[in-house]
Amino acid sequence: MVILISSDIDGSLDVGDPPGVLTIEMVRRVQQKGFLIGSCSDRPLSGQRAIWEQYNIPVDFVVSKHMLPDVEAKFEADVYYHIGDREDLVPSGRPPREVIKVLAPCHRGFI
Repeated sequence: MVILISSDIDGSLDVGDPPGVLTIEMVRRVQQKGFLIGSCSDRPLSGQRAIWEQYNIPVDFVVSKHMLPDVEAKFEADVYYHIGDREDLVPSGRPPREVIKVLAPCHRGFI
């Protein structure tokens, strides 16, 4: 099963501004499990790449938040997850996408 996880940065990742509950170590763990990972943020693409490079994490994609549907079109996965604090990223007609609100502690066990 192929799983793709996109994450917002600010308010989601522990290195964001404000910091979120998703740690860089969690990102490393899911990547080691073979998940496709990347960021989908309002930050400029160069800023997103700089964060991943700073922590030596080779991501599969970085996109602007409004471009999340393009990630789904580019990567074939069984399930798409977006971790963030916005609810307006609704599922497309493709395989299921779930928006995981990072403020919900029950999702920590997912990773």
